[in-house]
Amino acid sequence: MGQREDVLTTLEMMRESLRETLKETSVLRHVAIQEEVIIRAESIDKTCSNALRYARQIKELLTESGSIQGSRR
Repeated sequence: MGQREDVLTTLEMMRESLRETLKETSVLRHVAIQEEVIIRAESIDKTCSNALRYARQIKELLTESGSIQGSRR
C-alpha cells in the first residue's frame, strides 16, 4: 500500500504543478494579447497621423495653386 500512496502523492503533485503551469500560461497569453493590442493601436495612430499630415499637405498645395479658396473651418 505504501507504493500506491507514493504514486497517488506523485500524481497529485504533478496535477498541481500542471495547474500552476496552466495559470501561468493563461497570464502570459493575456499579456501577449494586450501587447499585440497596444502595437496595433500604435500602428493605427501612426497611420492616422500620416493621413492627416498628407491631407494638410494636399490642402496647402491646392490652396497655393488657387484651387481652394482660403476658407478655414
